[in-house]
Amino acid sequence: MMKFQASAILFDMDGTLVNSTAVVEHTWTEWARANGYDPEYVVSYSHGRPTEETLRAIAPHIDAETEAAVLLAKEELDPTPILSIPGAREAVAAAARFGKWAVVTSATRRLATARLRMTGLAAPPVLISSGDIQHGKPHPEPYLRAAEQLGVLPADCIVFEDAPTGIEAGQAAGMMVIGLATTFPASELACDVVIADFRGLRIEAIAEGRMRISVLNPISAAARERGSSQN
Repeated sequence: MMKFQASAILFDMDGTLVNSTAVVEHTWTEWARANGYDPEYVVSYSHGRPTEETLRAIAPHIDAETEAAVLLAKEELDPTPILSIPGAREAVAAAARFGKWAVVTSATRRLATARLRMTGLAAPPVLISSGDIQHGKPHPEPYLRAAEQLGVLPADCIVFEDAPTGIEAGQAAGMMVIGLATTFPASELACDVVIADFRGLRIEAIAEGRMRISVLNPISAAARERGSSQN
Protein backbone atom coordinates (compact mmCIF):
# COMPACT_ATOMS: atom_id res chain seq x y z
CA MET A 1 0.00 0.00 0.00
CA MET A 2 1.18 3.53 -0.80
CA LYS A 3 0.01 6.68 0.97
CA PHE A 4 0.02 10.29 -0.17
CA GLN A 5 -1.17 13.58 1.28
CA ALA A 6 -2.75 16.56 -0.46
CA SER A 7 -5.18 19.42 0.00
CA ALA A 8 -6.70 19.09 -3.47
CA ILE A 9 -7.40 16.36 -5.99
CA LEU A 10 -7.55 17.25 -9.69
CA PHE A 11 -9.35 14.75 -11.91
CA ASP A 12 -9.04 14.48 -15.65
CA MET A 13 -12.42 13.52 -17.15
CA ASP A 14 -12.41 11.30 -20.25
CA GLY A 15 -10.84 7.97 -19.39
CA THR A 16 -10.40 9.00 -15.77
CA LEU A 17 -13.86 9.77 -14.37
CA VAL A 18 -15.95 8.69 -17.36
CA ASN A 19 -15.51 5.92 -19.91
CA SER A 20 -16.06 7.81 -23.15
CA THR A 21 -13.28 6.04 -25.08
CA ALA A 22 -15.63 4.33 -27.53
CA VAL A 23 -17.29 7.63 -28.47
CA VAL A 24 -14.00 9.52 -28.85
CA GLU A 25 -12.32 6.78 -30.87
CA HIS A 26 -15.34 6.32 -33.14
CA THR A 27 -15.49 10.05 -33.90
CA TRP A 28 -11.78 10.39 -34.65
CA THR A 29 -11.64 7.15 -36.67
CA GLU A 30 -14.44 8.35 -38.95
CA TRP A 31 -12.73 11.72 -39.37
CA ALA A 32 -9.33 10.16 -40.13
CA ARG A 33 -10.73 7.81 -42.78
CA ALA A 34 -12.74 10.58 -44.42
CA ASN A 35 -9.65 12.83 -44.60
CA GLY A 36 -7.04 10.26 -45.60
CA TYR A 37 -5.18 9.89 -42.31
CA ASP A 38 -4.14 6.79 -40.37
CA PRO A 39 -6.96 6.24 -37.84
CA GLU A 40 -4.74 4.48 -35.30
CA TYR A 41 -2.27 7.36 -35.24
CA VAL A 42 -4.97 10.03 -35.07
CA VAL A 43 -6.84 8.30 -32.24
CA SER A 44 -3.65 7.77 -30.24
CA TYR A 45 -2.52 11.37 -30.74
CA SER A 46 -5.91 12.83 -29.81
CA HIS A 47 -6.17 11.24 -26.34
CA GLY A 48 -5.84 13.92 -23.67
CA ARG A 49 -5.54 16.82 -26.11
CA PRO A 50 -8.08 19.53 -27.01
CA THR A 51 -9.76 18.81 -30.34
CA GLU A 52 -8.57 22.04 -31.97
CA GLU A 53 -4.95 21.39 -30.99
CA THR A 54 -5.11 17.88 -32.41
CA LEU A 55 -6.48 19.20 -35.68
CA ARG A 56 -3.88 21.96 -35.92
CA ALA A 57 -1.08 19.44 -35.41
CA ILE A 58 -2.37 16.77 -37.78
CA ALA A 59 -4.07 18.89 -40.47
CA PRO A 60 -2.67 22.44 -40.29
CA HIS A 61 -4.22 23.33 -43.65
CA ILE A 62 -7.82 23.15 -42.41
CA ASP A 63 -9.92 25.54 -40.32
CA ALA A 64 -9.41 23.87 -36.93
CA GLU A 65 -12.08 25.86 -35.11
CA THR A 66 -14.81 25.03 -37.62
CA GLU A 67 -13.79 21.38 -37.92
CA ALA A 68 -13.60 20.99 -34.15
CA ALA A 69 -17.17 22.24 -33.80
CA VAL A 70 -18.32 19.57 -36.26
CA LEU A 71 -16.46 16.81 -34.41
CA LEU A 72 -17.76 17.89 -31.00
CA ALA A 73 -21.32 17.99 -32.32
CA LYS A 74 -20.90 14.39 -33.49
CA GLU A 75 -19.65 13.37 -30.05
CA GLU A 76 -22.62 15.02 -28.37
CA LEU A 77 -25.05 13.17 -30.64
CA ASP A 78 -23.31 9.79 -30.45
CA PRO A 79 -25.76 7.32 -28.84
CA THR A 80 -23.01 5.14 -27.35
CA PRO A 81 -23.58 4.86 -23.57
CA ILE A 82 -21.07 6.65 -21.35
CA LEU A 83 -20.47 5.21 -17.89
CA SER A 84 -18.42 6.33 -14.93
CA ILE A 85 -15.11 4.61 -14.23
CA PRO A 86 -15.54 2.08 -11.37
CA GLY A 87 -15.16 3.82 -8.01
CA ALA A 88 -15.16 7.33 -9.53
CA ARG A 89 -18.31 8.48 -7.78
CA GLU A 90 -16.96 7.42 -4.39
CA ALA A 91 -13.60 9.08 -5.06
CA VAL A 92 -15.26 12.36 -6.06
CA ALA A 93 -17.56 12.27 -3.03
CA ALA A 94 -14.61 11.70 -0.67
CA ALA A 95 -12.55 14.48 -2.27
CA ALA A 96 -15.51 16.87 -1.93
CA ARG A 97 -16.04 15.89 1.70
CA PHE A 98 -12.47 16.02 2.94
CA GLY A 99 -10.70 18.62 0.80
CA LYS A 100 -10.85 20.50 -2.49
CA TRP A 101 -11.27 19.09 -5.97
CA ALA A 102 -11.59 20.03 -9.61
CA VAL A 103 -12.07 18.51 -13.03
CA VAL A 104 -9.42 19.43 -15.62
CA THR A 105 -10.40 18.30 -19.11
CA SER A 106 -9.48 18.85 -22.73
CA ALA A 107 -13.18 18.70 -23.62
CA THR A 108 -15.35 21.76 -24.03
CA ARG A 109 -17.27 22.96 -20.97
CA ARG A 110 -20.56 22.01 -22.62
CA LEU A 111 -19.42 18.46 -23.38
CA ALA A 112 -17.80 18.02 -19.96
CA THR A 113 -20.92 19.18 -18.15
CA ALA A 114 -23.08 16.83 -20.21
CA ARG A 115 -20.86 13.81 -19.61
CA LEU A 116 -20.58 14.38 -15.87
CA ARG A 117 -24.33 14.78 -15.63
CA MET A 118 -24.93 11.71 -17.82
CA THR A 119 -22.83 9.52 -15.52
CA GLY A 120 -24.32 10.92 -12.31
CA LEU A 121 -21.10 12.54 -11.13
CA ALA A 122 -21.26 15.68 -9.02
CA ALA A 123 -20.63 19.05 -10.65
CA PRO A 124 -17.12 20.17 -9.63
CA PRO A 125 -16.57 23.46 -7.80
CA VAL A 126 -13.87 24.20 -10.40
CA LEU A 127 -14.00 22.97 -13.99
CA ILE A 128 -11.14 23.79 -16.34
CA SER A 129 -12.13 23.06 -19.94
CA SER A 130 -10.52 23.64 -23.33
CA GLY A 131 -12.13 27.07 -23.53
CA ASP A 132 -10.55 28.26 -20.28
CA ILE A 133 -6.91 28.00 -21.34
CA GLN A 134 -4.44 29.19 -23.95
CA HIS A 135 -2.35 26.02 -23.97
CA GLY A 136 -3.77 22.50 -23.65
CA LYS A 137 -2.19 19.39 -22.21
CA PRO A 138 0.70 18.42 -22.19
CA HIS A 139 1.29 22.07 -21.24
CA PRO A 140 0.94 22.57 -17.45
CA GLU A 141 -1.46 25.54 -17.80
CA PRO A 142 -4.71 23.57 -17.27
CA TYR A 143 -3.56 22.09 -13.97
CA LEU A 144 -1.91 25.28 -12.78
CA ARG A 145 -5.14 27.16 -13.53
CA ALA A 146 -7.14 24.65 -11.45
CA ALA A 147 -4.78 24.97 -8.48
CA GLU A 148 -4.97 28.75 -8.70
CA GLN A 149 -8.77 28.76 -8.72
CA LEU A 150 -8.89 26.34 -5.79
CA GLY A 151 -6.42 28.49 -3.85
CA VAL A 152 -3.85 25.74 -3.28
CA LEU A 153 -0.19 25.34 -4.17
CA PRO A 154 0.57 23.04 -7.13
CA ALA A 155 2.79 20.88 -4.92
CA ASP A 156 -0.20 20.26 -2.66
CA CYS A 157 -2.30 18.73 -5.44
CA ILE A 158 -2.65 15.15 -6.63
CA VAL A 159 -3.67 14.56 -10.24
CA PHE A 160 -5.50 11.52 -11.62
CA GLU A 161 -4.89 10.98 -15.35
CA ASP A 162 -5.25 8.24 -17.95
CA ALA A 163 -3.25 9.66 -20.88
CA PRO A 164 0.49 10.33 -21.31
CA THR A 165 -0.19 13.94 -22.37
CA GLY A 166 -2.18 14.59 -19.20
CA ILE A 167 0.42 12.93 -17.01
CA GLU A 168 3.08 15.12 -18.59
CA ALA A 169 0.93 18.20 -17.92
CA GLY A 170 0.44 17.35 -14.25
CA GLN A 171 4.10 16.62 -13.70
CA ALA A 172 5.15 19.80 -15.49
CA ALA A 173 2.87 21.68 -13.09
CA GLY A 174 4.84 20.23 -10.17
CA MET A 175 2.09 17.89 -9.04
CA MET A 176 2.01 14.26 -7.97
CA VAL A 177 0.28 12.18 -10.66
CA ILE A 178 -1.49 8.85 -10.26
CA GLY A 179 -2.18 7.12 -13.56
CA LEU A 180 -5.19 5.01 -14.50
CA ALA A 181 -4.64 2.17 -16.97
CA THR A 182 -8.08 2.64 -18.53
CA THR A 183 -7.02 3.94 -21.96
CA PHE A 184 -3.32 3.10 -22.24
CA PRO A 185 -1.40 0.14 -20.77
CA ALA A 186 0.45 0.82 -17.52
CA SER A 187 3.78 0.51 -19.35
CA GLU A 188 2.98 3.69 -21.30
CA LEU A 189 2.08 5.76 -18.24
CA ALA A 190 5.25 7.45 -17.01
CA CYS A 191 4.17 8.24 -13.46
CA ASP A 192 5.08 6.93 -10.04
CA VAL A 193 1.86 5.03 -9.39
CA VAL A 194 -0.62 3.37 -11.75
CA ILE A 195 -3.99 1.91 -10.75
CA ALA A 196 -6.67 -0.01 -12.65
CA ASP A 197 -9.52 2.18 -11.39
CA PHE A 198 -10.68 3.94 -8.22
CA ARG A 199 -11.85 0.80 -6.43
CA GLY A 200 -8.34 0.27 -5.07
CA LEU A 201 -8.24 3.73 -3.52
CA ARG A 202 -9.11 5.11 -0.09
CA ILE A 203 -9.46 8.84 0.60
CA GLU A 204 -9.80 10.03 4.19
CA ALA A 205 -9.34 13.20 6.24
CA ILE A 206 -6.20 13.68 8.32
CA ALA A 207 -6.79 17.33 9.23
CA GLU A 208 -9.20 20.06 8.25
CA GLY A 209 -8.93 20.50 4.49
CA ARG A 210 -6.22 17.87 4.13
CA MET A 211 -6.53 14.33 2.81
CA ARG A 212 -4.66 11.05 2.85
CA ILE A 213 -4.93 9.08 -0.39
CA SER A 214 -4.09 5.39 0.08
CA VAL A 215 -3.43 3.23 -2.97
CA LEU A 216 -4.25 -0.28 -1.84
CA ASN A 217 -3.32 -2.30 -4.92
CA PRO A 218 -1.26 -0.40 -7.50
CA ILE A 219 -0.58 -2.02 -10.86
CA SER A 220 2.88 -0.49 -10.80
CA ALA A 221 4.73 1.84 -8.48
CA ALA A 222 8.15 3.47 -8.66
CA ALA A 223 10.43 3.48 -5.65
CA ARG A 224 10.89 7.25 -5.77
CA GLU A 225 8.61 9.88 -4.22
CA ARG A 226 7.28 13.00 -5.87
CA GLY A 227 5.42 16.15 -4.84
CA SER A 228 3.17 15.61 -1.85
CA SER A 229 3.79 11.85 -1.51
CA GLN A 230 4.49 10.39 1.88
CA ASN A 231 5.03 6.71 2.58
